[in-house]
Amino acid sequence: MDQKIFHVAVIGCGGISRVHIAALMDMDCVKIDAVCDIREDRVQAAAAQTGAKAYSDWHVRPCVDAFDPHVLRASMGAFYRMNVRVFDTFEDYRALYPDHALYPFMLDGAKTLGEVAPRHAEKYALVFGNEQTGLPARFASLGQGTFIPQSNEIDSLNLAVAVSIAAYAFTNSKAE
Repeated sequence: MDQKIFHVAVIGCGGISRVHIAALMDMDCVKIDAVCDIREDRVQAAAAQTGAKAYSDWHVRPCVDAFDPHVLRASMGAFYRMNVRVFDTFEDYRALYPDHALYPFMLDGAKTLGEVAPRHAEKYALVFGNEQTGLPARFASLGQGTFIPQSNEIDSLNLAVAVSIAAYAFTNSKAE
């Protein structure tokens, strides 16, 4: 069976990114396609290390700042492939994709990720709130409320880690 290759971009090439890049390069299932940083010296060093294309400018409308620590990004320890489309409201998203099942991730979700992921719909959206406040309560009624179980020794999962865990669980299970 052919191994699935995850094509990733590292956004932010300072400090801890060297550790993340080294870890990603050790994984047979990962190919670093792009590196990005506003500092030319950092991005060129990362490009030389990885063989990836270097970018010093990365924007998706004014609402996303890849260098803001509150934005999901590789330097926080996550790796992912993300196609981005920005909607002004959640209702705009639902109007375009009314047939996608919703899986809002909430601390008080009705079912665990382990219960939901193996039986997910063919077309779906994983919905996450921000790290500080999560999703508004109204999202519980919009789809299958889901939570990621944690031991009592863990205070909480940051957004990058939670998204990574959920994306892995959903992409490695078959839709019903």
